[in-house]
Amino acid sequence: MKLYLISTCLLLICFTSHTQKLKVEKRVTDYSVYVIGDGFEGVIFDGTFKSGSKFNNFTRFTPKGKDVLSAENILKNFIYDKKKLNNSDDQFIRNNLQKYLRQYTGYINEKGEKVIHINALWKESVLYFEQPIAGYKTIKWTEAYSYVNDGGHHYWQVKVNLSTGEVFNYWVNGIG
Repeated sequence: MKLYLISTCLLLICFTSHTQKLKVEKRVTDYSVYVIGDGFEGVIFDGTFKSGSKFNNFTRFTPKGKDVLSAENILKNFIYDKKKLNNSDDQFIRNNLQKYLRQYTGYINEKGEKVIHINALWKESVLYFEQPIAGYKTIKWTEAYSYVNDGGHHYWQVKVNLSTGEVFNYWVNGIG
């Protein structure tokens, strides 16, 4: 029964992700592609991108547009499940999901399954901090993986297993 439910969910996800398309898909750097879809905006970092030690223990892959669409569908089902996510941070994220910029990185887990790590950043804050400051080099969110300490529900991360539809390691930053 459990296998039947998982199979049905995966078929629905695959079907809906094929009917959706990215509205924008634009190469930003040699290693990143800017994307916009229904209700989300993000950047896909390719498998050769070095994002620090976070993914060094895994074989990396470059997510395609269809992978991001599938991950977003799975993520939305997870975020809107009020039985699983019901504290104030989760409610804020649910009500403002489209206001987060996403950074997507892909890796292959120990079972050979494709996983997408999603790093969610509060758009208003990111754009504010990207404003030029005299004497400082501005680093754009589309060019570098953003490591943010604290910030509360304005910054969170999650992993989506594309092979199983599982969402795991959902983490909302704390307040420092």
